[in-house]
Parts: sequence; C-alpha cells; structure tokens
Amino acid sequence: MPQEEHPEESSHGVQPVLRGAPLISPMHTTQTVPDISEQQGCRRPPPPPFTTIWQAFLAMFALLFLQFVMGIAVMVPTIIVKEIFKLPELATNIQNYGIPAVTLLTSLTMGAALLWLSKRPLSTLWRRGSFHVSILPLLVILILGVSIIESELDNLTRYFFPMPEFIRNLMESMNPTPLSGMLLLVIVAPFGEEVLFRGGVMGGFLKRYSWKKAILASAAIFALAHVNPYQLFSAFTAGLMMGTIYLKTRSLWPCVFMHGVNNLMCWAMMNKLSPVEIPGYTTPPTNETFFQPWWFDLMGVALTIVAIWALVWYFKRQGRKESQAAVPAPEPML
Repeated sequence: MPQEEHPEESSHGVQPVLRGAPLISPMHTTQTVPDISEQQGCRRPPPPPFTTIWQAFLAMFALLFLQFVMGIAVMVPTIIVKEIFKLPELATNIQNYGIPAVTLLTSLTMGAALLWLSKRPLSTLWRRGSFHVSILPLLVILILGVSIIESELDNLTRYFFPMPEFIRNLMESMNPTPLSGMLLLVIVAPFGEEVLFRGGVMGGFLKRYSWKKAILASAAIFALAHVNPYQLFSAFTAGLMMGTIYLKTRSLWPCVFMHGVNNLMCWAMMNKLSPVEIPGYTTPPTNETFFQPWWFDLMGVALTIVAIWALVWYFKRQGRKESQAAVPAPEPML
C-alpha cells in the first residue's frame, strides 16, 4: 500500500545582527505552502493599527514624560518629609524605593497599552514559548563576552570624548544604596523594560514588519530611551541580542534573564563587589581613562565567538526537534 505524502512544514530560522556579525544561522527551509487567500482572490486582512515605528517613538516619549511626572510626585513628599518634618532617613527611603516603583509602574502600563492597542492578549507577557532553561548558561557566556568588548569600546570612546560630570552623576544616582540600586537595576529595569520594548514594541513590529526590521527598529528605540549617548552602543547591542532571543523563543523570560545578568554585572562594578580588579573593566568611570589588558580583550572575543557558535548549534537542534515533532509518522504498510 503506497504511503501518503505529507507536505513538509516550513521552518524558518532567525539571523540576528550582533555587531555586524550573525549570531544565529538560519535553519533549514523547506517548500512554502501557497497562500489560499491569494489563489481565491481574497484580500489579506490589513495590518493592525499598532505598532508602527513612529507610534513606538511616541510611546517612548510618553514613557519618559510619565516617568518625569511620577518622579516629581515622588520628590515632592520627599522634600516635605525632609524639610518640614525633619525626617531625613524616611525621606531618603521614599526617594530610593519610590523611583524603582515609578519606573516599574510606568513601563508595565505602557507595555500593556501597546499590547492592547496591537490587539494581542496580555498572556503574551508570561508565556513560555519555546524557551528552555538549558539555554541560560549560553546566554550568560554571551553577555559576559559582549560586555568585555563593549567595555573596551566604551573606554576608547571616553578617551576621545571624556564623559561630562553631569552624566557621571546621573549614572551614580541610579545606585544611591546597594539595596535600592539592585532593586532598580537588577529587578525592576529588566522586567519593566522587556515588557515594554520586547513584548510591546517589538511584538507589535513583528505583526507589521519583517523580523529584521523589527529587531533593528526596536533595538534603536531601546537605545534612545536610555537618554545617554555613552550608553547608545551598548544598549543597541543588547537590544539586538535580546530581540533575537525573543524572536527565536517567543518568550520574554530569557530576555529578562539576559537584561538582569547584564545589569547585575554593572551593579557589582558600581559597588566594587568584583572578586578581582581588572583595569578598565571593574573600575567605575572617572576623568582618567584606563584600558583593559590585551588578554582580557581576547578573552571577551573568544567567549563571544564560543557563545555564538553554541547558540547556532542549539537553535538548529531545536529546529530539527520541532520539525520532527510536527511531521506525522507514516502509516504502517499492510
């Protein structure tokens, strides 16, 4: 009895952009099933009204405005408690823990609004997708390698363009105490910003643009939202990496994890908690620029290459497993 022929399902991989080099190679591509709606002369449904690139820019400015207004709402009671009631410790606590709360509230609100406007369910925020914890060690290696490269490029930038004092003070204000700094940088910022920029912005872009344009545009908006020219390159690179992982897994959890690991390393450097001291890497920004040892730069390049290769292999293997699971088994011959 001849076996029934089953059409092969197409499996398209992702080719991200990481510093001009591919992070993940495309998986195998099989034949494409023709669009029935086109054959029958039906029109495709129009793209959703949200989210376009310009709308995402407006959302970014709205977020910054909301954070500014809410920041004033935190500072007013802080000043009252400190100057009128003479309770400086309470005023400091209001400021240190009110700012993280405002940051989380505004990011989650804007991200949920973008999901609603682009007609996507809120369950998008916590779904697992194809994410598995086995990828986490590879993401740690990638973040570590890229952070070493970015640190040296930042040293080079500050060598030619010294960081102004007000920007250095602004960065230090994010870590008034170790506990409040960890709350803001390691917990609040990763979750709130990933909900907004990957879940809200990039998720909306994927319904309207190609995956390449969605990753690039969302990474650019993510970088500009930091409002710090000395963070543009590192934030853009992080946006490319996390956007690619989000596209591959369709889950925010690995993106939150990557964001948290990156900020955790920054927080440790700001509080001088590194077990070893490496010039140009563990030293906080000052008027004097230090460059990293050459062997440390080579280690960063090596770690990045190893992580890229491992992720290529990981996603290819995941693609083969999904393809095999999707194709039904042939009927036994009589």
